[in-house]
Amino acid sequence: MKTKLLTVLISFMLMLSGCSDSGETASPAVVLESIALTPANPSLPAGLTQQLTATGTYSNGTSVDITSSISSWSSDTNSSATINSAGLVSSVAVGSAVMTASLEGISGTTTVTVTAALLESIALTPANPSVAKGLTQQLTATGTYSDGTSVDITSSISLWSSDFNASATVSDSGLVSTVDSGSAVITASLDGISATTTVTITAASLQSIALTPANPSIAKGLTQQLTATGTYSDSTAVDLTASITTWSSATTAAATVNSAGLVSGVDVGSALITASFEGISATTTVTTTAAVLESIVLTPANPSIAKGLTQQLSATGTYSDGTSVDITSSISSWISDTNSSATINSSGL
Repeated sequence: MKTKLLTVLISFMLMLSGCSDSGETASPAVVLESIALTPANPSLPAGLTQQLTATGTYSNGTSVDITSSISSWSSDTNSSATINSAGLVSSVAVGSAVMTASLEGISGTTTVTVTAALLESIALTPANPSVAKGLTQQLTATGTYSDGTSVDITSSISLWSSDFNASATVSDSGLVSTVDSGSAVITASLDGISATTTVTITAASLQSIALTPANPSIAKGLTQQLTATGTYSDSTAVDLTASITTWSSATTAAATVNSAGLVSGVDVGSALITASFEGISATTTVTTTAAVLESIVLTPANPSIAKGLTQQLSATGTYSDGTSVDITSSISSWISDTNSSATINSSGL
């Protein structure tokens, strides 16, 4: 037993002696002393993200990227910004949040400031519209922001422009006015973001039709020619009478109309006349009145009578509806141009 203890003691002394002879000492451990987060105190618009980098400085003076080694990432105000386990900050709403990264009992912080959402894109609607010459088209600008919201920014657009004013112009409110057939690229710009749409201007389109004379009155049996005048989107007026595709009467018992717009009075009453062309219609009301007297015939024609005798004349009236009626008793005035040869009384004798 004493021999064994002596052996161990000698070995221990030899070991100490060897260490002393070589001059070697134990190295102190390298420890993490601080963490720095970059970028420092970043500012980002709502809806965007920011990757933070964690750099650890050690007791031996070395600095190392320890982002992937951080044991805990946290935000003190998640309502403004959050951070995930990889150090990616997501901005939520305007405000600020302190981000903390921790490892081995050492922490580093940075303050993230969240600003208003940033405009990322603009869309113009309607997209690539086609507009007839002379008409207008209101464009709407919708902005999409970094926080995912979409807002009507039509009234906020700082610049509206047309690349070809000879075809179309655009006002400060986004109202496109067509000038002539062709196309124009309309651009809307705000905060360095722009959007475009191409407006195609087609030939003027028919806007309305007017029938003249307006609401005419015609005697039974007579006719009335209607004229159809079309007004186009460029304000031009054109006689469309011969081009009308459909003429119609709502009450043919009172009046009819043919394919050329000629109205015929059939019987006392009224009828709505309609003219249609290219999807546009116009109406007028035709009133048919009683037939009117158009001519009178006296019989016998050119009679010869002996002096002292009499001759009864008969008056036959022909009316606008083609009827013939004995109107002898209705004649308002009978006269003779030479009373020295023959006279006539109020009954045509």
